[in-house]
Amino acid sequence: MESFFLVNFPLHPNFFGLTSDYRNQMMYESYVLVKHGNFTYHDVINMPVFERRRFIEILMEENDKIKEAREREMRKNKSKN
Repeated sequence: MESFFLVNFPLHPNFFGLTSDYRNQMMYESYVLVKHGNFTYHDVINMPVFERRRFIEILMEENDKIKEAREREMRKNKSKN
């Protein structure tokens, strides 16, 4: 009966932790949201992954709109000269 509990389960080395690639990605996402999204680090760490990535997408969309508006303004000013 004791042998039933001695089953050998092969586990991947990162089974109980995050890979270094994932940790680096999470740190970068945290940096972006804290610096540009005005979130606290605590908020970002406790945020679900899908939510964190959606906020980054929203920030990128806003940044693209600002960039396009600046480019339109520059073209408009250039055509006046």
